[in-house]
Amino acid sequence: MKEYGWHIDTVEHPTESVDITLLPEAYEMIRNAGLDLEPYQNQSLERTTYVLKERQATGLRLYVMIYEKDGRIIGGIGTLEDWTPGVFNVSHKQELRDDNIISGRAESE
Repeated sequence: MKEYGWHIDTVEHPTESVDITLLPEAYEMIRNAGLDLEPYQNQSLERTTYVLKERQATGLRLYVMIYEKDGRIIGGIGTLEDWTPGVFNVSHKQELRDDNIISGRAESE
């Protein structure tokens, strides 16, 4: 996450096994956020959810979910608390700042 300028605060949900069985619209939404899970349809992936130190402009939290298969990271997406659809591409931090969705600094910076 450091590569993209994010700072992890805590683990929200420890690594858990999730079955990838989504509706086509959900695959599309996640793909638009930079992660293609469709090749993993009907498979189990490991997912870890982290709370980021950065905050939304409203003060609400940001999360990132990292997906792994057989110990190899396949990608991740960010999520915004109380935001629909609420997913974002983790490589778009500056765009989120420019659009005033996130504040300019991490909570502890």
